[in-house]
Amino acid sequence: MSLDLYVHSKSPRLLTTEQLADALAVSQIGVALFDDYINYNPAPAGPLKTCIVLGWMTKSFAPLQINEILRQTDKKRKLEELLAREVLACANVNVYRAVDYYAAFGDGYLDSLAGEIDLRFLNFMKSAETVYEIQTAAGRLDSSWRFQQSLCSAIADSVDGLIEEPQLGEYFFPQDAVEYFHGFVE
Repeated sequence: MSLDLYVHSKSPRLLTTEQLADALAVSQIGVALFDDYINYNPAPAGPLKTCIVLGWMTKSFAPLQINEILRQTDKKRKLEELLAREVLACANVNVYRAVDYYAAFGDGYLDSLAGEIDLRFLNFMKSAETVYEIQTAAGRLDSSWRFQQSLCSAIADSVDGLIEEPQLGEYFFPQDAVEYFHGFVE
């Protein structure tokens, strides 16, 4: 089963790939963003849409190593080896217009949450413009789950968003993430 985290943002302006990389760099996390798992084509610069994010601790791995691997014909195998050894971690990011995301749950979805979640979280979601979905695959390693949490926190912090952890039914703001999440560096 994949694990999903969500960031609900009031801003209609999307976080850019550059802003995301900068936000993670503050925590000494390097990233490379890709369009696909097959060819590992780089995600276009600019607003985030849908991408695969590889992450690593900058003290133990350098971006030049990724660039070297991507030039090789067996890049997929080499990246998978680094993921298996937990040198790299991986998560997916999908970005939705909030109205489209909530509509997928049916009419009155947000109203149905009344009494189920704290009113301040519900009111925040009702004014959300964008939803970021951060996922890891069913076969994820612990490093990818921790990276996913760090990625989610960085996105939420960058867009002043509300984090949703649906597996536990928890909602919280970025400043409270340390209570719920384990960092990538731990």
